[in-house]
Amino acid sequence: MTANLNNLLSLAVSSIESTESKEIPIPAKLALLQANQLLLSEKSLNVNANLLLQTLAKIAAINPFDEFIYTCLTCQEINQIHEFRELRNSIAIAYNIQGNAFYQQGQIQQAAIQYQKALQIGQELSPADLLGIYFNTGMAYFLQKQPEKAQHFFQKALQIQPNLTQVQQLLTRVKYQLQTQKDGYKFSQDWFSRNLAIWQENLIHFRNQPDLNILEIGSWEGRSTCWLLTNILTHPSSRITCIDTFEGGGGTALEANDTKTSIEAKFDFNIALTEAAAKVTKIVNTSRVALRKLPLNSFDIIYIDGSHLACDVLEDTLLSWGLLKIGGSIVFDDYDHVFREVPNQNTKIGIDAFMASFCHKIQLIHQSHQIIVKKISD
Repeated sequence: MTANLNNLLSLAVSSIESTESKEIPIPAKLALLQANQLLLSEKSLNVNANLLLQTLAKIAAINPFDEFIYTCLTCQEINQIHEFRELRNSIAIAYNIQGNAFYQQGQIQQAAIQYQKALQIGQELSPADLLGIYFNTGMAYFLQKQPEKAQHFFQKALQIQPNLTQVQQLLTRVKYQLQTQKDGYKFSQDWFSRNLAIWQENLIHFRNQPDLNILEIGSWEGRSTCWLLTNILTHPSSRITCIDTFEGGGGTALEANDTKTSIEAKFDFNIALTEAAAKVTKIVNTSRVALRKLPLNSFDIIYIDGSHLACDVLEDTLLSWGLLKIGGSIVFDDYDHVFREVPNQNTKIGIDAFMASFCHKIQLIHQSHQIIVKKISD
């Protein structure tokens, strides 16, 4: 077997050297195909290391992603040869770069495959390089809605550098997703988990306050409602009022198999799972109608997450202002939401208009993709 493998390597090298083509010549491809099969089928190797290294270098100069290179560099016996370390690392970096290219093109599944290959080959990479690949792999699985795999790679990244805020926040989101799955919630979308760090920092002081009263404009399947019930509205006397048509619109679209009835049913199911449904008042109506019927000066927190159109956001805010107690907070979602076809309705425009007009009556608490303001006077 050894002689055959070494002969095949020699044939591949001579074939590559005999041409100036930018592709691996056919005779070399055939030789490498046979060599690859031999590597996969044999448990013990006695290959000429220098010849193999020369062959791999020749192939890598043309195509670093050739299957034969990957087979060699994931072979345990070959990996023990110290001279191959530099080549392994350079090929691993190449796979990471290719993964990034797929990622930028939106081919997330292909990106994850390349990142995994980079990790299989590049275990001797520098901590900085490994950190980047672990993060990339975690992001690829996060975007593919595979939270368990994403959690694994984010944790690997934090083992190298524990204080990475972005990775910590992503890991928090992944753990939240896994917990909601474990608890049996029926959520088809996750527009909420990116808010977790913001809410944990800026709303947690409301936790377990007696008679705390929250108004939520736009509840959809109840993700944010359930979080509030579990983490903030923990006192027996606390309450939340939820307004939604459950019809979508204003930047929120129904999924193909969803209807108004099915979305509302998911909301009801999820709220019931919290075992705090008695704290929830559900109003199925437009905010324009519902807000006019609520008592003034009665809410401690108002979360505005209905229609994202600037005109609707501004109207919701103006109708909500009198409902908010002095010292209470308004939380705006999707400050970064863009309507490409009607940019004059970008969410930011409506929020900015309110903040400019009411600047002397509010205190800015937080600004990112969410805005949080505190009411300091009527």
